Amino acid sequence: MNKKKYLTIGLSLMMLLALAGCNSKDSSTSSKHEDIFIDAKTDSYQTIEELEKASDLIVIGTKIKELESNVLYDENGVYQVAYTYSSFNIDEIIKNDVNELNKEIKIFENQAYDKKTNKTLHIAGYTNMIGGNKYILYLSLSDGNYYIPLAVTIGKVPLSKSEINGDKLKMKNNDEVSIGIVDKLHKEIQNKYANKIV
Repeated sequence: MNKKKYLTIGLSLMMLLALAGCNSKDSSTSSKHEDIFIDAKTDSYQTIEELEKASDLIVIGTKIKELESNVLYDENGVYQVAYTYSSFNIDEIIKNDVNELNKEIKIFENQAYDKKTNKTLHIAGYTNMIGGNKYILYLSLSDGNYYIPLAVTIGKVPLSKSEINGDKLKMKNNDEVSIGIVDKLHKEIQNKYANKIV
C-alpha cells in the first residue's frame, strides 16, 4: 500500500516537474516585444496650406489619456485594424469648420498593442501621442463623432521640445520619400508655431 502511495506521489512530482519545465521553456522562448510598421495608403499633402485647407478642425492642445485600444483580425487571422482612442484637451482652436464646442475631444490613433503576439502595430508609420505632451492636430471629423489626424502621420505635429528633440522609432516599412515629406512639413509647422513650443 505504501509502495503504491509513494509511486503515485513520485509520478505526480515527475509530471509537475515536466510541466514546470515546459512552462519555463515556453516563457524563455516567448516572443520579444516588437514594433511593427504596416504600410497603408494615405492622402498626401506637400504644403501647410494644402493641409490647412483639407482640415475640418485644427487645434493646439494636450493628450490626456488613452481610452480604448484594439487590434482586429479576420477569420483567417489576418490583421484588419489597429487603433487607439485617446482624449485630447483643446487649448486653442486654429480652424473650426465643424462648429466643435467641446474642450475635450476623442482622437483616433493608428497604433495599438497586440497582446496575442506581443507586438505594437503602427499603421503608415504612426506612433501614438504621448500623454501630457503638446501637439497641433490637423483633423477630419468621422461619422463616429471622433477625429482622425489627416494623412495619418502628417496631421499630428509635436510641440513639446522633449519629443521634437527626442529619439524617434524607425519607420521600417515606410519609404524614405514619405518620411522626408512628413519631417519637412512637421519642421515647417513647428517653425510657424514656434511660440507655442514648450
